[in-house]
Amino acid sequence: MKIFDPHIHLFDLAKGQYHWLKASNPPFWEDKSVIAKNFSERSLSLTNIELGGFVHIEAGFNNQQPAEELAWLEQTVKSPFKSIATFDLLAQPTSNKALLTTLAQFNSFVGVRHILDDDALAILTNPIALKNFEMLNEMSAIFELQVYLSDNAIMSALLSAITNNPNIRFVLNHAGFPPYLPTTGTDDERKLQWQHWQSNLKQLASFENVWIKCSGWEMASRQYHVSWQQQVISNIISLFSEDKIMMASNFPLALFSHDYNTYWHQTFSLLQEQLQTKLCYSNALRCYEFA
Repeated sequence: MKIFDPHIHLFDLAKGQYHWLKASNPPFWEDKSVIAKNFSERSLSLTNIELGGFVHIEAGFNNQQPAEELAWLEQTVKSPFKSIATFDLLAQPTSNKALLTTLAQFNSFVGVRHILDDDALAILTNPIALKNFEMLNEMSAIFELQVYLSDNAIMSALLSAITNNPNIRFVLNHAGFPPYLPTTGTDDERKLQWQHWQSNLKQLASFENVWIKCSGWEMASRQYHVSWQQQVISNIISLFSEDKIMMASNFPLALFSHDYNTYWHQTFSLLQEQLQTKLCYSNALRCYEFA
């Protein structure tokens, strides 16, 4: 078995800022100490699975100077990898143009992300953000799309951004945060959110320039049940082209629920054998321009 992990974060607390990992700053997770430590590529320990490389997603090394994180990675990492840099969609396009010129000088650079989450509607309708999307479209960049697909209010603006920027490869992070449906006692509100997630996922699946990463399960519940994870994956496979689906870990946040080796062995167990290579390896190579 071989994987290419398209969503990991590495930390060096002595060199980077990582404000979000400090106990005094949000998010105020009681178990934040599990991940508030150094992680290198040597932390990605596997048995009977070969790690062919990974995509490093910005981790707050220095959000004012995104190039510093890429420089640190390229000086440190020996494995094959690509980089996604932090990017402020609300910054002036002139400054962002200069930033993109700098980032493009790094061999690992393939795209950017701005975590939209609860601010998605305000950002996606902001004229400055729309100008910045136009710039990303001109360079055919990857944009890591982190939104709650159960939120119907964002969909019109999101669909407009995707339609108007066909050269951007929008990669939906963490399966669009499907609501957690435990095996018993599921309330009506979460069932409704699940229906919205399914409906909005179906709309996104129709776009050639939208891909999806299945990860972030621990963000829904630290003790998530494998049957829910299987249900999410099955829904995605039924809607998306199997050529645009990727399994990912969200390491080290995956450690809130499983160690890295256990996570990947469980992931393989949830996939039909004929899909394992595509969803765990070759799709990520194509998406992030290794092949």
